[in-house]
Amino acid sequence: MTTIMEKTIVEKPVGIKLGHYRLLKMQRREVVIKVLIALTAVSAIVITNCIQTRENAALQASFNTETMDSFFSMLEENDRAMGSISIFENGREVYSRQIGFRDISAGHYHDRDTEFRVGSISKTFLAAVIMQMVEEGRLSLETRLDNFFPEVANSQNITIRQMLQHRSGIFNLTDDETFPEWMQANQNRASLLQRITEYESLFEPGTQENYSNSNYFLLALIAEKTDSASYDMVIYNRIANPLGLKRTHVGDTVEPLRNEALPYLFVGHWLEITAIHPSVLFGAGDIVSTPYELNVFFYNLFNGTLVSENSLNEMKNIEGTFGLGLFEIPFYGRQALGHTGGMPGFNAITLYFPDEGVLVSYATNALRFPINDILIGVLSIAFAETFEMPVFEDALLLPAEVLQRYAGVYASPDFPFLITVFIEDGILMAQATGQSAFPLDAVDEYNFVFETAHIHIQFLPEAGEMIMTQAGHSFRFTMTED
Repeated sequence: MTTIMEKTIVEKPVGIKLGHYRLLKMQRREVVIKVLIALTAVSAIVITNCIQTRENAALQASFNTETMDSFFSMLEENDRAMGSISIFENGREVYSRQIGFRDISAGHYHDRDTEFRVGSISKTFLAAVIMQMVEEGRLSLETRLDNFFPEVANSQNITIRQMLQHRSGIFNLTDDETFPEWMQANQNRASLLQRITEYESLFEPGTQENYSNSNYFLLALIAEKTDSASYDMVIYNRIANPLGLKRTHVGDTVEPLRNEALPYLFVGHWLEITAIHPSVLFGAGDIVSTPYELNVFFYNLFNGTLVSENSLNEMKNIEGTFGLGLFEIPFYGRQALGHTGGMPGFNAITLYFPDEGVLVSYATNALRFPINDILIGVLSIAFAETFEMPVFEDALLLPAEVLQRYAGVYASPDFPFLITVFIEDGILMAQATGQSAFPLDAVDEYNFVFETAHIHIQFLPEAGEMIMTQAGHSFRFTMTED
């Protein structure tokens, strides 16, 4: 049984939106990888050993590196992904690989130092910061939100712990219906706070869970107030500088001249797209890093450098789906903790297997193959589990007159959004209300797929209908006049 990460936000079963990965179950082998489309005092020698120069840190891999190389070469040669991976064993890097471009137009390939938007893995950084402040007695996990933001609905009943664990009931800012209209523009914090305060509480704090980026937006503001410093300096002073992380920071707009990766979408070719503005992701998804430095951060988090054992145990305490900035990820009977991050063009994941001492971080700026399937491949190879290399086939090229039969707006009584199907540069595209458009690859004249999110669409042109299936859930749509 495999739990597949779909590249959609929670409770919205189609499209590419900011947020963690929705969990959908599918029959597939006996491996389980449960990942959410999105993460104690020892001597200083631990930090030194972990962050030494990569040339000194590299070890002979204990797995078949040729197979791993072949897997990533296959992804690259078939235009399925671009990005970077780092694997640690007992605090040292044993494998690294980069495929594709950080800037296609300039012909610049990824290298080991290419920086990626890591999305909601940022939440693990902020959770560690909050736990440090708790240890210092400057905050408590039971501190109420109304001490800082009484204007937020139900703030007198919401605790820091509930916010870290997505059990606050605070409306998710990125679920706002107008989010696509302002997500690419610079937003000031006052306007974002105002948007949050306009919504009522979704449920009584502590009684349910609902993934909400608003929790971490507010926690970042609290961290600034507590340290009397800007959030970028909070991250630098408490995490990046102590660990010697040179390429981990709070991001600004994407700058390829600083070796930052640009985001891409595949529409018959890799097309550069506009990234979400980092101000929109304040505290919830604005960290920029490399897979190597993500591993350094997680290694030190789990091995006593950043927080105490008691604080780490609090973070690892899973209630429902969420811990404090962490998720559980089982794989073939092994248990990992980590986080994912996803936004248009960017995806990232970090997994730490404490019993095996293995850390895996993967970041991508272009994806045309489910990231969950990539991780299943990586972990299967690393742990010597049975794995069959994927077989890729090129999409069928259909004439424009065939594609034009499917263009229109579709509605279903069982699906919360309209879906618009249209042709762009000879590619059939689909777009759910308020979400990003995604390309559809033809399997035959009537069947199309968006492989990244396991979406299959069958068109029934004579009836003016289409059937969309994702992870075993099917919806019948009818073309409308609207």
